[in-house]
Amino acid sequence: MKKFELLREDKLKRRLIRENIKRVHMTSAVFSVVLPIIMILHAIYELPLEIRAVYYSFLFCFELISIAFFTIASYSERKKKRYRISILTYRSYWLVMILMMSVLSYMQMYQYQNMIPYCLMTGILSLVPMFSGMEYICYMTLQSGIIVFFYTMLDMQPSHIIGITFFNGTMVAAYKYFYELQLRTIMMKGKLFSLNKSAEEDPLTKALNRRGLDKKLNTIIPYAIRNKTAVALLIVDIDNFKKYNDTFGHPEGDKCLKAVAEAIMKTAARENDLTARIGGEEFLIFVNGGEKEGPVKLAEMIRKNVEALHLQHYTREKGHYVTVSIGVASMIPKNLNCVNELYHEADSSLYTAKKSGRNIVAWKDRVYEAKAVGAE
Repeated sequence: MKKFELLREDKLKRRLIRENIKRVHMTSAVFSVVLPIIMILHAIYELPLEIRAVYYSFLFCFELISIAFFTIASYSERKKKRYRISILTYRSYWLVMILMMSVLSYMQMYQYQNMIPYCLMTGILSLVPMFSGMEYICYMTLQSGIIVFFYTMLDMQPSHIIGITFFNGTMVAAYKYFYELQLRTIMMKGKLFSLNKSAEEDPLTKALNRRGLDKKLNTIIPYAIRNKTAVALLIVDIDNFKKYNDTFGHPEGDKCLKAVAEAIMKTAARENDLTARIGGEEFLIFVNGGEKEGPVKLAEMIRKNVEALHLQHYTREKGHYVTVSIGVASMIPKNLNCVNELYHEADSSLYTAKKSGRNIVAWKDRVYEAKAVGAE
């Protein structure tokens, strides 16, 4: 349980870091827009040529750094598994941006006694929340050093120092607020995702339920109609499952269902294959695309893999294992009604398979690989 909690905490931390990278992406874009505006505004003032050259050179460097972090954040967002790069990115962003803002603020205060750029940029930076105690300590230490530097070099009035200190305290509270908000949002998204997933998933076998299958088919079928792609439906039924339940009991029956479902999903494992449990012992596999005989080959592989599990059947005799019968149907869909047509055709094929002796695959009136090994 403790290991599970640690894994959960680590997963949450990684998601928080990814969220921080998104905010680095956003705020660096804001900085890259705000800085040129500041340059334009200062072009209005008549500054000495030397000061103007230094000032514009600094703003230009600041702009390049903002664009660089925008690019790095974009890369980090795409490389979600590069956990350490993400941490390094947002921590470096904080450090560099605070130092650059401090230099810009110093120049503004020295020339105009104006604190607005410092407050504005610190406010923008607060959108990237911190969440570790060490990061809070580093931030407060750095800002305290900057305040002491301003007080020493600019001979600022105590009221200004008190104002800056109060503003920084407000920003720390904002960091904390945004962190809590971010944490709640991520946890809520996780809960909603889990609820949606559980609502579309069979709790016993982890295959899709009818709702989950219908939701995915609403996307896949229109695509198949547009591209004239063949689709197929396989109905898989466990042979004599009622007798299995009566012999071994429902707990063992549940284990059997889970084992069979796992074998089916491992076999029908392509991205376009959907597996759903639609009845007590009945499973449905939707296959999108593939060659003409492909669904029949897949059905035969499923049949063999289930038989290879060697789950003893109700007869308790050696060699009598749990088996499945499979009905196959395929077509190139022309309208959204094709799923019903496929189901009726696959159900008819399944009836043919059962009538032909079970543990076999049937497609229309054709029977494939009939076996006499399974439970009759």
